[in-house]
Amino acid sequence: MSIKESTFNTLKEDALNFLEVVALSVAIIAPTFAMSMNVGLMAQQVSFSVSTVFFISAILVGFVTLSFIKFNQYFSSAGSVYTFIKKSWGKNAASVSGWILSLAYLCFACGCSCAFGSLCSNFIQHFRCKSSMADFCNSM
Repeated sequence: MSIKESTFNTLKEDALNFLEVVALSVAIIAPTFAMSMNVGLMAQQVSFSVSTVFFISAILVGFVTLSFIKFNQYFSSAGSVYTFIKKSWGKNAASVSGWILSLAYLCFACGCSCAFGSLCSNFIQHFRCKSSMADFCNSM
């Protein structure tokens, strides 16, 4: 193995800072967290059909995946959805899609925060402590 090949197979020291390591960790657990939070909500709505809903959802996500693969074959770019829509439908549609995607990210962050708050509230109630912020403030 030459020196040039060995530099590609080793990690650089301090390549990621602390914030990037935390973000990477959250990105890795995000799909598991989303699945654990969605199953309970889906079970309340569709009862015994949860597996059917997951099957149909997997097919739909597969179609989205195929669309991304085809778009990347035609114009590969780091811009992802914005670039695909800009090349297909123009700048105005791309701007709208960019804002909608930003709104989706914001709503996802709010939803995750609510789910985390619900989990913490259930955890606190398990130990029979004050569970809501209003109860906590009133007790002071």
